[in-house]
Amino acid sequence: MFVRQLRWSSNSLPGGRVQNLMWLGGGLPDIPPYSGAASTHKAYSYIRTMVQLRDDMQPTPRCRPRWASIVAPLGVAGLLVAGLWGNLLHGYQRDRGQTRHEAEVTATNLARAFDEHVVRTVQHIDTLLLHLRLEYQRAPDRFHDRRDDVFWNTYGGEFMQVGIIDRDGMLLYSNLSRTSHPVDLSDREHFRVHQDSGEDKLFISKPVFGRVSQKWSIQFTRRRTAPDGTFDGVLVISVDPAYFSGFYETIDIGAKGAITLLGTDGVIRARAARIVPSVDPVGSSLPKERPFFDPKQPDAAGYGATSAVDGMVRIGAYRRLRAFPLIVLVLLAEEDVFAGAEERHSVMVSVGGLVSALLFGSAMGIAWLLDRERRYRTELEQANSELRYLADTDVLTGAKNRRAFTALAEVEIARHHRHERPLSIIMMDLDHFKEVNDGHGHAAGDAVLSEVVRRCRGSLRCHDVIGRLGGEEFAILLPETGLAQAHDIAERLRRAIAAGLILIPEGKTLQVTASMGVTALCASDHLDALLHRADQALYQAKDRGRNRSVAAGGDVAPAGWCTPDGWCRL
Repeated sequence: MFVRQLRWSSNSLPGGRVQNLMWLGGGLPDIPPYSGAASTHKAYSYIRTMVQLRDDMQPTPRCRPRWASIVAPLGVAGLLVAGLWGNLLHGYQRDRGQTRHEAEVTATNLARAFDEHVVRTVQHIDTLLLHLRLEYQRAPDRFHDRRDDVFWNTYGGEFMQVGIIDRDGMLLYSNLSRTSHPVDLSDREHFRVHQDSGEDKLFISKPVFGRVSQKWSIQFTRRRTAPDGTFDGVLVISVDPAYFSGFYETIDIGAKGAITLLGTDGVIRARAARIVPSVDPVGSSLPKERPFFDPKQPDAAGYGATSAVDGMVRIGAYRRLRAFPLIVLVLLAEEDVFAGAEERHSVMVSVGGLVSALLFGSAMGIAWLLDRERRYRTELEQANSELRYLADTDVLTGAKNRRAFTALAEVEIARHHRHERPLSIIMMDLDHFKEVNDGHGHAAGDAVLSEVVRRCRGSLRCHDVIGRLGGEEFAILLPETGLAQAHDIAERLRRAIAAGLILIPEGKTLQVTASMGVTALCASDHLDALLHRADQALYQAKDRGRNRSVAAGGDVAPAGWCTPDGWCRL
């Protein structure tokens, strides 16, 4: 195959432009020496005929397999497989990292909710302590009745025990039962801390086994002060640790997750998990090296470690309560967190193996498809080129259609405004064209339109653009052209159209004339204004007898040309 380049000079093609035609395949006969404006359609028709003859005479080339076509797809397939597995590995690591981050975010949000739950509960208990202490100070004899009103009716029955300890550490009152023998609580931490300190502060004890309730409980206590300001005992509310860990039932932390409430002293106050350890961890201590025990660490952060309770690896978050010496932990088991990622990884490995097999198995097929795709692309480019031509061109005359002309004119107007250059437009309408259609038929009208455009092109410059706006109405865009020069061009076009007879079907001839309106671009003009002014000038030409051109004034017209009504004297 070889390339032959055919060139026509400016007198061969429309608009005086030199065009190159590149042909693939065998040589073409020499083009007859057409010249002048009449050469345009003859040249195009001749080329189309020659191309069709060439395509009909040449055999269709057959695609033959080549080693390059085989090795290249196999090499590409190998690279793709390597990239696939590298991407799978990277995706697996990224998926685990993203999953871990999402788990930490989830745990952080749950820890915040657990924090708020604990704070509300402790504040609720402290409010109840203060209320009960006030009731006891007002009427010790009626405390039992008032306690029922305050404790059960107002706050509900969530708490297991209310007790009063005297100044010597003996239990004076318990709502659970009236003991037949004295109960000495002077050794309890929640008694001694108030006995040794004069501060009226809420104290939260470690979990203790109740001597009356016979259950594990957390003691929330307040100091009782005598009228003379001396220590008078302790008011106690005992809370089941399960009341705090009941929050676990309202959240989803996986099958092996856990939540924990512990004090800053390291002792676990409450813990909840679906997997129950063999030894109850309530009351036990966590290692002091945990980050949430270090005051230098943030009050809230992500956290991950092997559990000291059941040995399971978990990740999650902790929060230190600002108002109370407590810490909340929400921990998700790594096994639960990464279960989805591992399942996705298994699926991707299976898919990767299948894709790898398909890639290598399809290598030869891809080579054939590539060759076919090249042929199809060439055909598609040729079709697209013709479609672009048809989309922008009036098929009958070869002029720009209305859409293409409008788009091009708007671009040119913007450019000329930007650079302050002259630009003009001619509106042209064929005189009495309806009589041609009515008297000789539409075929004659089509022949007239085509010949008029051909004659106009022979009189226009290479950068001028002619467009058919509809019917027998045309517009001609004249870049870099002032009003006087535009009028000269309009006159040249008018004379070229009227210069000779036009041959129509059945061997008849017609004499055709045209009326034209000319205008130049003003400083603030847009396309609609320019076309409107040219159209008004066209109507003036028709009103003055047709077969003439009239110019409407613009900013670029020489001084003294324009009359007060906006028309120019030529």
